[in-house]
Amino acid sequence: MSKRFLIAIIFMIAPLIFSKNSSAQALDSGIEEILVTAERSEQSIQDVPIAVSAFGSDALELQQIETFGDLQFNIPSITYTRGNFTGGSMSIRGVASAAVAASGDGAVAYHLDSVPLPTSIFETEFYDVERVEILRGPQGTLYGANATAGTVNLIFARPTNEAGGSVEIEYGDYNSKKIKLAMNMPLADNLRLRVSGMNLRRDGFSTNMFPGKEGEDIDGRDISSYRAVLEADLNENTIARFTYMNFEEDDNRARAGRQMCKMTETPAYGCNPFEFGREQPTAGSGLNGLLLAAAGLQSFSPLDTAPSNPLFGIRESYQAIDPVYKVDEKAYIFAIENNSFENITIKANFALHDRLIFTQQDYTNNDGRTKLYKGTNPFFPDGKLPISGWTDPNGGGSMGIFGDSIGGYHDFPFAYDTSMGDNEYKYGDIIISSDFDGNVNFVAGFNMVESELVNLYDVYFNGGDAVALAPILSGARLYPSHYRNLTNPYELERKGLFTQVYIDVNEDTNYHAWCEME
Repeated sequence: MSKRFLIAIIFMIAPLIFSKNSSAQALDSGIEEILVTAERSEQSIQDVPIAVSAFGSDALELQQIETFGDLQFNIPSITYTRGNFTGGSMSIRGVASAAVAASGDGAVAYHLDSVPLPTSIFETEFYDVERVEILRGPQGTLYGANATAGTVNLIFARPTNEAGGSVEIEYGDYNSKKIKLAMNMPLADNLRLRVSGMNLRRDGFSTNMFPGKEGEDIDGRDISSYRAVLEADLNENTIARFTYMNFEEDDNRARAGRQMCKMTETPAYGCNPFEFGREQPTAGSGLNGLLLAAAGLQSFSPLDTAPSNPLFGIRESYQAIDPVYKVDEKAYIFAIENNSFENITIKANFALHDRLIFTQQDYTNNDGRTKLYKGTNPFFPDGKLPISGWTDPNGGGSMGIFGDSIGGYHDFPFAYDTSMGDNEYKYGDIIISSDFDGNVNFVAGFNMVESELVNLYDVYFNGGDAVALAPILSGARLYPSHYRNLTNPYELERKGLFTQVYIDVNEDTNYHAWCEME
């Protein structure tokens, strides 16, 4: 008998030897029981052998958890940061995914009412929520791909048979106005409706210090979201539920905040990659600066450029154009649950989801003090350059200035970027779970995902447009005159089967066996 086998036997038997009847110590403390769906079936959180943190609506209010980012201050081993490309990254127990590719799977699965959806709802405040569940550790067996670090499940409040509602109105600094409302309406003995929504408008917490825009607030919010949940008792053993959710945002949210670094003294970089600093990137550096210098509109040496005035406030930045952040999202979720068979529950979920997002922001973050040379380039004698405007890939390809799409004229090195995504998503699953009185129970299911995603990321810079428009290049002109990264489209089809068996040895010890195919 090998040593490994003996060690495995010891670890399996040890809980039986040392687990005295500790249930006597867990006397009724008067604490309300919390139900979670961590293992794809509703259970008491005390019976779930997974590291789970669950917050009901009262706990969310008591601990002032208003946004998804607030969870990191209330749960150990969790951090959350926003990414540069309209997304975010959550790390659980140090496990995260920094991939930004359209085909890159995340490390944390995000679920709405137990349905995995690529939603923007986690970017705003919670409203009319029954609870939030965070499962720490790998959850791929029951939750499939994208759950190597854990799973977050946001459970909406359910309709009830009692009429009622609530309204919450808040007014604060920065011209902040917020309203949350919920209304519960029983329509018949077996039919009920719950409608809820929220609207948030406020000025930005950051200040634009660009000349001519000094003191303007940026990074504001103009968000509205509403939800309708219709629930029906089809018979004494079957419940059907339809959920419609809408999310819209149109404001000057900054996709990325202030950029600080140690200025470089070489034309290739704007920032020194080996030092930290509180300065702005060197104006006219990088590819844009090299192209402008080649066109005779500035020096090849960044030392000849005027450095941006230092910014001392951490919420101050230079933005030559106002940020743009637009989201339009709709989700349809249909769920049905049947308990016709004794101690067996059958659930099915079907979802359609569509999200369109567009953002735009200054790319260089300098104050424009470095002016382009006048009279050195005969094609731009006044030192002012046009810059390409954003072009919809469905309408004009990559034409930019060649399609008369001009984003403005500037007399300093300037660049901005845009990020656009359009995602159509379909999901379905069937899950069977047991609740036998014996020592053995199980959960098994099948799920399927179909997704089509178009991602478009552009960087526009007037050095590229200067080279593209120069008549001297004739047929060798740069086209397109900007950087474009287009995923057109990324299609995903994924199917999975899973099962998990639970064996209760005694009140304190149970074993799991699982199988997953995807």
